[in-house]
Amino acid sequence: MSNTPPFGFFDPEMLATLEQTFNATWPVLEAHEPCLDSEKETELKLGLSQTLVALVAEGVTDTDRLRKFALERLPLTPPASAASSSTAKLQPT
Repeated sequence: MSNTPPFGFFDPEMLATLEQTFNATWPVLEAHEPCLDSEKETELKLGLSQTLVALVAEGVTDTDRLRKFALERLPLTPPASAASSSTAKLQPT
């Protein structure tokens, strides 16, 4: 019999890591989506949660790496200030 827990089971330490990573990543996502309505917020939070769980299932267990890879996988809208400043740089003078 295998000592590997069934798929979808996480020990308390891994649950704490997932929660810590979610809490550290969520403000970044909020900054990229300044006009979130409650439906979009719920959708984005679910996407973040699913992404983190998928990463753990792939063997990523370090908080910093989880955060980095989750941000790379999630579609982010550039912050308004960054988008407008890059557009301004492209306009001829």
